[in-house]
Amino acid sequence: MANKIQHNRKIDYSAKYAADAEYERLRNTPTSKQIKFFKKLCAICRENKLDVHIEREETRTRLLMANTIDKLIKLLNENGVDVHGNGKTAVGVVTHGSYGSGYRTTQRIVVKDEEDEDDEQV
Repeated sequence: MANKIQHNRKIDYSAKYAADAEYERLRNTPTSKQIKFFKKLCAICRENKLDVHIEREETRTRLLMANTIDKLIKLLNENGVDVHGNGKTAVGVVTHGSYGSGYRTTQRIVVKDEEDEDDEQV
C-alpha cells in the first residue's frame, strides 16, 4: 500500500492578514479612470477661471473621489459650462414605413454640434 499523503493544515495567518490588508488598501484607492476624469474637470475649471480648492483628504478613497467629482460637475453646471455633451446634442430618430409585404421600424441616434444646428435654424 502507498504511503498516506501528509497535509500541512497550518495556515500562515500573517501572510493572510497582509494580503487582506493590501486588498482593502487597493480596493479603497481611487481608480485610474476617476483620477483622469478628476484632472480633466480641474483643467476645465482652470480654463473657465473657477476657484477650486480641494484638499488632499477629499481624494483619498474611491467614495471621496466620487463625491469630489460630483461637486466639481455641480460647480461647472452652476456656472454654465457644458460638461457632459461637449457642445453636442443627440436626437433619437424613429422611422416607420412599409417594406415590401410588411412594415419596418428603425431607430437611430443622430449627434449634431450645436453650432451646426444654429446655422440650420437661420
